[in-house]
Amino acid sequence: AQPMTTLYPAHGPAVRDGHRIVRQYLRHRAQREQKVLAALREQPATAADLLPKVYGDVDRRMLPIAARSLAAGLEKLKEDYAVTVDASGTWRVAR
Repeated sequence: AQPMTTLYPAHGPAVRDGHRIVRQYLRHRAQREQKVLAALREQPATAADLLPKVYGDVDRRMLPIAARSLAAGLEKLKEDYAVTVDASGTWRVAR
């Protein structure tokens, strides 16, 4: 709802049409979240096991950054009560 024209990301050039870009980022984040949930529905897993399933489309050089993004996404899903994690670090879909 806020007026938004140009966004200045942490890397890359300034981007015009801020609303479109933010919607694109949110849509991409929701798609990644669905990949996490789908993988966990198939089988509970550690973050290390989830990384290649959820971020298999990412350049291998970017996997350390993807791992941090995955960790943040798992914590968000945990806060939303969508997933749980046990003492061994195994994540599963909440029942």
